[in-house]
Formats: sequence, structure tokens, C-alpha cells
Amino acid sequence: MGTRSRIACRQTDGTIRSIYCHWDGYLDGVGQTLLKHYRDLDTLTRLLDRGDRSTLEDSPEEGMAYLDRGEDCPALVSETREELSGIEMGEEYLYLYEPASNEWFVRETRSEADWFKLFEVSE
Repeated sequence: MGTRSRIACRQTDGTIRSIYCHWDGYLDGVGQTLLKHYRDLDTLTRLLDRGDRSTLEDSPEEGMAYLDRGEDCPALVSETREELSGIEMGEEYLYLYEPASNEWFVRETRSEADWFKLFEVSE
């Protein structure tokens, strides 16, 4: 069974684009990969442009995007963090990149906890 997650990035217009990722969504999986390899808007845009995916690897072109198997599952757009949190596709973790501060935030969906800086919970 996969540990599902949603990977999101705030856009220049203030909206938030996000994609679903089925496998390894926990902090030591997707969380660490995001911290190590997804710290710039170009890389994140390429990732989001490929849509929902099975796995997250070191580059957007690696791993298995649903697009690679003929499924069109584009990124979703939310207006706020609250709206992003309301998307329910079984995700256990939500990851949000805020370009203005160059920081990743994470929230566990099964708890009442708020968003935390990703490095604070993964060290």
C-alpha cells in the first residue's frame, strides 16, 4: 500500500498548483527528495506540468508520471492553503513550496497539526 502525498507550489499569481503522488509520501521519502532536488521554480514547474504520478525521483523526467502511461491527470489549482488541504484523494502528507521564502512546508492530513517547515520535521 502506498503512502500518498500531494506536492504543491505557490505560483506568481498567488494560486497553488498541486499534483498527487502515490508512493513513498512520508517525510523520509518524498519529503527528503523535495528538499534535495526540488528547490527551484523551473524544476517544480516541470514536475507539475507532468501531472499526477506514481513515484517521485531526483528529476521530473524520472519516475512514473500517469502521463507516461497514457492518463491525463493535470495539476490542480487551489486559491489557498485551506482549499489545498480540502482536496481529498487519500493523501497522508501535503507538501507546499513557498518560493518567496524558498522553503518547503508539510502537513499531515490525518492530524489537526498545522503546516511546519519541512526541515524542522525531517531532521
